[in-house]
Amino acid sequence: MMKGLSKIILSAVALWLFAPAVMAANTDQPSFDCHLSQTDSSEVKQWVCGDGELSQLDRKLDYIYQQAQKKTALEDLPLLDHNQHQWAAERNACMTQKNAHACAMSSYQHRIAELQSRYLLVPSQGPFTFVCDNVPATWLVAQFFDSDPNVARAKVGNEEVMLTQVPSASGAKYQDDKHQLWNHGGELMLRWGKDAAEIHCHKKADGTGY
Repeated sequence: MMKGLSKIILSAVALWLFAPAVMAANTDQPSFDCHLSQTDSSEVKQWVCGDGELSQLDRKLDYIYQQAQKKTALEDLPLLDHNQHQWAAERNACMTQKNAHACAMSSYQHRIAELQSRYLLVPSQGPFTFVCDNVPATWLVAQFFDSDPNVARAKVGNEEVMLTQVPSASGAKYQDDKHQLWNHGGELMLRWGKDAAEIHCHKKADGTGY
């Protein structure tokens, strides 16, 4: 009986020692089974499986996507699914790029931040309303999200865009290929359009603002 008890204790100790290694290994796995991906999945999945950083981001995106699904109305789920497939196609295209890894990393990070902000999955500041160059018709509504990377959701008129924070010498700068918000020294600068000039914006007289 003592021998049997010893075996049970040894087995329990071995399992306890082995568990952290299993958990650590799982942290390097993407949201899908890499063993299956070697036989009946695409080259992209095999690529993600072989890259630890992409695997971690894939797992994180899968979790964020599930959270977004829970906050989406039933009738809007097809659009969320369509946008996710569209994003996947863009990520897949990274394989043909010169720096495929950096391209895919950026693709994952921006999709995660987009979902976190669009579906209010992270804390935010705002929305705040600004008047630009004292022209009441040019109102800017902006909300700043503590996503990863940080993003700003900005709206002028009927156009709304998601802008990603980029490095700047001072203040906080958010931009895409056509728009830019730059808050520095207590002043907000706006460029709304690829060839548009920068304009000054300030908070509304009622006290709302960034």
